[in-house]
Amino acid sequence: MTKTIFEIGVWENHRRKFLKEYHRIKYDNLLTSSKLYPHLADVEQQARESVIYSPVYLFLFKS
Repeated sequence: MTKTIFEIGVWENHRRKFLKEYHRIKYDNLLTSSKLYPHLADVEQQARESVIYSPVYLFLFKS
């Protein structure tokens, strides 16, 4: 069995805490089905992409 190591980012951590506190059943289902960390990784990727392509980011960091 191969294990994948996921690094927890800021947005992943916020999402994990939110699910654990306000949507406990969904959190438990994702955790027991081994889908929690891939879900959190998707959340982190979407958050980073939304920041990178936001107009403010593009204005401040354009080359």
